[in-house]
Amino acid sequence: MKKISFDGLSRNVLFDDDENIIWQERPNKFNYITSNNAIPLIFAIIWLSFDTIGIVSVTIAMKDPSDFLPLLFFFAIHMIPVWIWIGSAIKLAKEYKSINYILTNKKVIATNDKTTLKINYKDVSDVSFSETRISKRGDITIKGNGQPIKFCGLKNASKQYATIRLIIDNYQ
Repeated sequence: MKKISFDGLSRNVLFDDDENIIWQERPNKFNYITSNNAIPLIFAIIWLSFDTIGIVSVTIAMKDPSDFLPLLFFFAIHMIPVWIWIGSAIKLAKEYKSINYILTNKKVIATNDKTTLKINYKDVSDVSFSETRISKRGDITIKGNGQPIKFCGLKNASKQYATIRLIIDNYQ
């Protein structure tokens, strides 16, 4: 089992003294960024393609090169949806570095740079699974008393789901 860094979180904040890690994983980076940002990505690609066609068409038809600066300014503002998506993708890429999904012999834990969510096995009410057909990556949602924990962008999600389900059922 690979060792995961907890990025500044001390072990005693996450775990009790008699607690052992049984399973730990991180999401697939590409899938995490794109699945949490898919609809804006599609919109940004369409927007960028139309703007690119517009820029090329106007530039080819342009007779005076000095008219290019106002055009460049216009398209820089007009492409705001693309800039927003790029900023969101950068934010998700930075967030990815601190994500850890952990199952111990007592609870489910999901950590990132801002929060740590924990659900004791006795409080788990439902474990659900969804998978993309193309990439075979998916998400596992674990519901308990409070906020549900979602493990996003896992590789081999169906196998991971079976493993997680088995661990939770054995320790409940």
